[in-house]
Amino acid sequence: MVCSGQEPHGRKDAVPPYLPNQPVVWPDIIIEKNRKSSVSPGTGMTAAEETPENVMKESKEKKQVLLTIREESELYNPFDESLLNGDVIEFLGDRIRGTKGDIVLNIRSGCPLDEERVRKTFANQCTDFLIRLKGDKKRNSLRQLCMFIIGITFILLWLFVSAISEGVGAEVLSIIGSFAMWECANVWIVDNPEIRIEELFLKRLKQAEITFQYVSED
Repeated sequence: MVCSGQEPHGRKDAVPPYLPNQPVVWPDIIIEKNRKSSVSPGTGMTAAEETPENVMKESKEKKQVLLTIREESELYNPFDESLLNGDVIEFLGDRIRGTKGDIVLNIRSGCPLDEERVRKTFANQCTDFLIRLKGDKKRNSLRQLCMFIIGITFILLWLFVSAISEGVGAEVLSIIGSFAMWECANVWIVDNPEIRIEELFLKRLKQAEITFQYVSED
């Protein structure tokens, strides 16, 4: 019961002042403030930020990829079910490489799936491939260094020999040096960019949001 001339306990900032024999009504401004500060689990935005324009912008920034299967076994390698089917990886690569934004992978299936297993398999496969790419990058760096050293060495020998006399030996040194330098440049121009593209694809796929949709085959 609220006494005349007093404010409710713990509500010294209550607006408007409470009068005797009147029901206590919490100010709408506090409820509205709490509503606006709560985060929507679907978009990760607060109610104040979740305007139609922001939601549409958020959806445009995400790359939607649809993968349709009839049964769960189609996702996995027939010889090792702990790995994804190579056709699945190739299909997703064609859809994702060269795009921007976060990935939303929607798996549409005609039968129920073990969703936790699917997510875990995707994450493990991407991690395994990223480790292999890291090894490939180290080997490419070593090969590039070796080709550079060989190329410089043979070009210097060619310059030295050609200054003394011209002949087949000088031409052979020139060819070997030029070939080694070309191999060094090829690693930098072709091989390394391909690895970076594949690495970016796998990182985005590993971080992708995976959703599931079940449809009847009838």
